[in-house]
Amino acid sequence: MRVGLPRGFFEHLHGWVSSFLRGLGFEPVTSDPTSRRTLEEGFKLAFSDTCLPVKIYAGHVREALERADLVLIPRLENDLPMWGCYCCPKSKGMADVARALFGSEEVRIVSPRGNLGEKRGDELFLRELAKALGVEGSLPPLSPLRVDLRRRRSRREGPFSARVGLVGYPYILMDEQLGGVVFSRLESAGAEVVSFLDLFDLSSAPRAPEEVKRAFGKPFFWSWSNAVASVALRMLETEDVEAVIMVESFACGTDAWVGSLLERAFAERGKPFMQLVMDEHTADAGLRTRLEAFLDMVLWRRGGLCS
Repeated sequence: MRVGLPRGFFEHLHGWVSSFLRGLGFEPVTSDPTSRRTLEEGFKLAFSDTCLPVKIYAGHVREALERADLVLIPRLENDLPMWGCYCCPKSKGMADVARALFGSEEVRIVSPRGNLGEKRGDELFLRELAKALGVEGSLPPLSPLRVDLRRRRSRREGPFSARVGLVGYPYILMDEQLGGVVFSRLESAGAEVVSFLDLFDLSSAPRAPEEVKRAFGKPFFWSWSNAVASVALRMLETEDVEAVIMVESFACGTDAWVGSLLERAFAERGKPFMQLVMDEHTADAGLRTRLEAFLDMVLWRRGGLCS
């Protein structure tokens, strides 16, 4: 039996979950990378006031339903080993959203509950997944949590005009229609990109809330917000990164909160920081202009042409 894994919100868990599914005798099927068709399907399905990642995820769920017998949409309180934090509220409710959008396919959506921030949370989630799939009795070895982030290396050789940090949630940076486009445009403009995907380490996740607390007085409620902010704060401290861009989604409440505080922290230290907000109306020409203007500003500062 084929189990569909939609790209998007929980893509970082696909490698870990796929290994377990194969051990149970299921065939995991991951939806294809986001395409124009994925976007169009998502726009037709999702409510107009939802954020872009929700619309993209809806498109991937549609594709997974077409290619698999069952589709896994977990109901996770937290998808990182970070105690006391939570998933994005919208990702946590995607199982219910999918059931509302695909009413006739509701019985094919599998939604095990879990909290990877709790002790033995990874083991308990895998047991819930097996139960949701109707598997009883002995289980294959329960491997510890693994997070897989697609790290993208530069396709061009130096010299580079500037070294720019790129931060954002993994389901945005790993999406070819979102973070992938930003990465390509920066690279085309001559910049070397240091990505959150390169610097994030699962072993450092439990320490992220404390790092954020030292900077802002208290940690964020959301696990990936703490992870992204902690990496951005490390970029702030190092001279190797000249400027930082945070790729955000329009209508994302957590992005607005995190990006605003990071912007203030960078302004106090005099390091360039830009919140790049994207939605389905973002045009390539406008995106290219904003990124090139930002890089020009970084080069002017380096040359002492502006203060």
